[in-house]
Amino acid sequence: MEQEIEVAKVTSKGQITIPADIRRQMNIKTGDEIFFVVENGRVVMLGQNSLAIRKFADAMVGEAERVGWSSPKDVDNYIMELRAKNVKKGQGVK
Repeated sequence: MEQEIEVAKVTSKGQITIPADIRRQMNIKTGDEIFFVVENGRVVMLGQNSLAIRKFADAMVGEAERVGWSSPKDVDNYIMELRAKNVKKGQGVK
C-alpha cells in the first residue's frame, strides 16, 4: 500500500488546513468535527464515522468469545439465523 504524504503548516494559533485531496478522500465537509488520537507516538486523524466505528469495535472486544463464537463464520451463521426468524415472523430480510 503506497503512502500518500501531504504537508500542512501550523499557524501561530495552532491551526492547519487539511489538504483538499485528503478532505475529498475522507469526505470532510465544512462544519464537520475531526478527532485527533495519539497512538504509539503518532497522531491519527478520524472523522466522526471512523471514531464511532472504532468506539464500537473497542466496546465489542471479547464479546464473541464470551458467547462462544470462535470465527467469522460463527457470526455469519448467527446473522442467517436472525434473518430466517424475521422472515418467519413476516418482517422480511434486512
